[in-house]
Amino acid sequence: MNNGQIPDLGPTGDPNFRAVRSLYLEDWATGVLPLNETGHGMVQHSVNYGSTALQASYLLNGGALAALPALLTSLTGAGAAAIATAAIPFVVGIVATAVASFSAYLNFQWLAAMYWFDSDQAAVNLRRFYEKSTVSSPDPKKRALWVRLVTISFYIGVVAASVALGAFIWGCVAFIDLARQHENPKHASHPIEQAASTQHSENATSPPHPSEQATRPLLPKTANALSEKARTLPKGAAGK
Repeated sequence: MNNGQIPDLGPTGDPNFRAVRSLYLEDWATGVLPLNETGHGMVQHSVNYGSTALQASYLLNGGALAALPALLTSLTGAGAAAIATAAIPFVVGIVATAVASFSAYLNFQWLAAMYWFDSDQAAVNLRRFYEKSTVSSPDPKKRALWVRLVTISFYIGVVAASVALGAFIWGCVAFIDLARQHENPKHASHPIEQAASTQHSENATSPPHPSEQATRPLLPKTANALSEKARTLPKGAAGK
């Protein structure tokens, strides 16, 4: 008989509490905790790969923006306005990468706020259970706000990173098209071949030097004319 009193089933009133709690923790450690840790490990891998992808996006778009305009200017006759227009996708890629990085930063900050909220709630639950405390719980609306912000920042980061990669491809295609449209024939051959071609064209257009004329073989018509003239001359004149 307990005389109508409710028995204390907490850790201080239940003699089997420690044994039951020990079994519960053992089952949790073998059945739940490994899966939970595996999930956190997968998240860590995704964070590492995402960070590497953002760094690569910075290098790709920034390097292309620095190198391709100068290369196109030296190899083609494209104007500055056309080159600047073709370089716009790389600028878009750099901005999109910055947006993705900032979204990732906010995502982790809001995730931390959500975990801090859960920590405060767990502390309140323990105090209520062990100390029979009446302390109030944190406002659950705050956690709902953190969850919403985490989701939004995640999708913004993914979309921005995808835009950065697409902008790099778009910029490469734009520069290739511009190079084809403004291809300069002067740069189509090797520099040695260009020099030889230039020298050949100069020789073809410039008049021959007198010393060269003296050493050149006579053309057939000129040789025949001189031969006929020699026949018509008197023998004495021809001997002279």
